[in-house]
Amino acid sequence: MTEFEKLLEIREQRNVEHTQAQKAMQSAFESECKAAYKVKFPKRKFTMQRGFKDGQPEHGEIYKKWNEKGSSMWKEHHAAVEKIGEQLKEVAKTAEIPAFNGMTIYKTVDSSNYQSQGFGEHRYAHADAEDHADKAKSYGLKAMIRKVLICEGKDCCGWPYRVIEYEVWVSTSLLGVEILEYKPDKETMAEWVQKCDKRGVCPRVFFPFMNYEEEEKLRKAARG
Repeated sequence: MTEFEKLLEIREQRNVEHTQAQKAMQSAFESECKAAYKVKFPKRKFTMQRGFKDGQPEHGEIYKKWNEKGSSMWKEHHAAVEKIGEQLKEVAKTAEIPAFNGMTIYKTVDSSNYQSQGFGEHRYAHADAEDHADKAKSYGLKAMIRKVLICEGKDCCGWPYRVIEYEVWVSTSLLGVEILEYKPDKETMAEWVQKCDKRGVCPRVFFPFMNYEEEEKLRKAARG
């Protein structure tokens, strides 16, 4: 087992433990709410909905206590997973992407993510998928984009719509996809802006915090 695979196992175990802890915490929270409710209304049937409605202020105090515990647990889990992620990024720099006799799905881009672009939503979704495919190709993999129609019809105003998922398939295994995900992008931001121009999409749609001056600076850098 490689170091990368060991880290994936640690991450998976951490996620499993967190899910189990969440379930245990939810159960303890509901049990405490029920106990407090039965003290107040011993003959009534308890539900969480009734607890919220009739079990105040006890229910609210119990909720506040467990919400704080849950928030603390989530922060601890998030920090741990972030740390593992940084370790994966470092190990992925030198990890080999395994050869594979077939194609594995790497990314899925939903056209509805770009509804704000109006009639250009599919152009932006496809450009997003192309970025992922380009990364795979930069590491010597074959990549293809598959369009999957999710639904189509007309909205309440009679305008036609289509929701398409753009699936990016690459020539490696599931492990290879994980390694590819954590490998750094090879192209510079300037090169990426140049690609956006060729694809007829605005870079600032993908990076909303990029201002026009920064975009132009990158564009000039790409031109040399």
